[in-house]
Amino acid sequence: MKMILPGGFEHVRYYGYGPVENYPDRMLSAILAVHSSTVEAQHFPFVPPSENGGHEGTRWVCFGGKDRDVG
Repeated sequence: MKMILPGGFEHVRYYGYGPVENYPDRMLSAILAVHSSTVEAQHFPFVPPSENGGHEGTRWVCFGGKDRDVG
């Protein structure tokens, strides 16, 4: 799933594999749990631009910000 959010969403909480990004080939390096992070921490500036911040097997996700509870 790919999402584009309006500005102001700074926090993310999800139930899935983490806390590091992971893909099908890295499932054994992650823990299935509820993780909290920031949206900025999910991005790494690869050169050239590439997919990043993936969390394989995520069951749910909540976003929050200054005036929005993360859920």
